[in-house]
Amino acid sequence: MKNFNESLLYKKWFLGAVFLLLLNDFFLKNQFHNVLTGKISDFVGLFAFPYFMSLFTKRIKLVYFLTAIFFVYWKTGISQPFINLLNNLNLNIYRVVDYTDFIAFLVLPISYKYRKEGISFKMNKGVNVFIVIISCFSFLATTQKRIHRPPHVEKLEMKSEKKLVVFLKKEHIWDGLGYEPLYLNNGYYIILEDSVGIETHYKVTLHEKNDSLTTIKIDSILKYSYSYFLHNTDSLGRSKAVDRYRSMKLTDFEKIFEERIKEIK
Repeated sequence: MKNFNESLLYKKWFLGAVFLLLLNDFFLKNQFHNVLTGKISDFVGLFAFPYFMSLFTKRIKLVYFLTAIFFVYWKTGISQPFINLLNNLNLNIYRVVDYTDFIAFLVLPISYKYRKEGISFKMNKGVNVFIVIISCFSFLATTQKRIHRPPHVEKLEMKSEKKLVVFLKKEHIWDGLGYEPLYLNNGYYIILEDSVGIETHYKVTLHEKNDSLTTIKIDSILKYSYSYFLHNTDSLGRSKAVDRYRSMKLTDFEKIFEERIKEIK
C-alpha cells in the first residue's frame, strides 16, 4: 500500500495505547470491571483506532470524522440489530449503551494532533507486520465479552403478578436496556445486572396499548447468577452481596426490576 506510513507505527503514545488496551481488556476488566476500566477502553480506543486507520490513507481528517460517527452509532441502541446479526454468526460481540462514554471524544483532537507530528525511524518489515497484527487484535478484542469460568447460578423460579405501566414504546425499553431480549415461550427473557455484577433473569410479557404506553408484567424471576470476578468487590464484599441475594424475597426482585425500568428515559 503506497499510502501506508510505516514509520508512525513506532510512535510511543500509539504503542502505549495499544498495550494499555490489551492490558485493560485481558486483565484490568477481569479484576475490577468497573466504570474506570470501561472508560479506559473508550479513551484509549478512540486515541489508537483512528490513528492506526489513518496510516493507510492521506485523508486523515476523514478517518477521524468517520471514527466519531461510528462511535456514536456503536454506543447507541441503533446498532443493536447489527450486533444481533454479528452474534448470530457466533462472533460474541458485546457493548454497553452508555451515553456518558461520549466524554471519550475529548481524546480525538489529541490523537489527531499527535498523528500529524512526523517521526524518523528505521523500520523493519517483520516488526511492522507484528505491530499491525497486534493493533488489529486489540481493536477486535475490546468488543469481546470475556468468558472465564461458568457463572454460578442460583435457581429461583418465583412466580410474579407484578405489573408496570410505562410511557415508553417497546423499542425504547430495549434501547434503555442496551440489548433486545430473547423472545421465547411467549415471553421476553430480560437480564438485569447490578453494580457488583450479579445478574437477575426475568421472564416478562409486554403489551403496547398505544404509541407511548406499555404494560410490562413480570411472569417469573427465573434465577440469578454471578461470575467469580464480581465488579467493585473484594472477597468480603462479594460474600456480602451473595448473602444478600440469598435472603431476598419476591418483592425484592420485583423492586430491582421496577427501579431499573424507571431509569429508562
